[in-house]
Amino acid sequence: MCKLRLILLILLSFVLAGSAYEVRIWEDVDGNQVEGRFLREMFGKLTIEAEDGGTRGFNLEELSEVDQKYLRVVVPPKIEVEVRSKTESIPDRPQYLKRDEDTFEHQVTVVVTKKSQRPFTSRLKADIFLIAEEVEGSNHILLNRTENEFLLPTVTKGVEIEFKSSLVRTTVFRDIISQVMKGEDFQGYLVVISTLQDEIVLMDSNLPSWFEDPEIIENLRELSIRGAPSVRSRHFDKTGKKVPPPRPEYRPATAD
Repeated sequence: MCKLRLILLILLSFVLAGSAYEVRIWEDVDGNQVEGRFLREMFGKLTIEAEDGGTRGFNLEELSEVDQKYLRVVVPPKIEVEVRSKTESIPDRPQYLKRDEDTFEHQVTVVVTKKSQRPFTSRLKADIFLIAEEVEGSNHILLNRTENEFLLPTVTKGVEIEFKSSLVRTTVFRDIISQVMKGEDFQGYLVVISTLQDEIVLMDSNLPSWFEDPEIIENLRELSIRGAPSVRSRHFDKTGKKVPPPRPEYRPATAD
């Protein structure tokens, strides 16, 4: 299962990368040319997709210096991402709070590995989104977004670059008066590796697939800024748009 997921992530990275690049003239050292966009790189060979849907292959070392520079600056090499998620229970707090609650701390570690010898000189960024579900509602909560910029090793492959998300807490509790369950339940993570121009290179997530829609990701980035610093300001629906948090249940006063 893990091997299948890795294959799907690699294929997804090709789809995301191939759709992001401009149509241009590619040329090798012998003067052979083809017009198209970068599609993928594998085993030292570059595949270009022409506008008619056909493909043409070039060996990387046979490309012109102009194309070599384009690849170094614009097209990230193949990378892999490993995500480790950790959740720990927090001991109960004093009973004077008058409510039953379960509190957890969550943190995600992301390891990026370069899998190609090809040099790349531009910076990339890793966004780590930690997401919860409303216990008393049907929407979601952006608990935290951690952003890290980084440079890949110039030539060496296999070097690991590690990032950690912020440590966040979630609490589920039963209101003593209304007996209604409230709070937030940790749902999972979304890791997005992209260029500084927000062109997605690779994603990894244990959330429902709709979270990986580029428009949702952009909405979550905006929400992380507009909703700072309060988690109460970062509730969102399935479009990634901000919504108000659940309203407290109203209970009219009763006569003694």
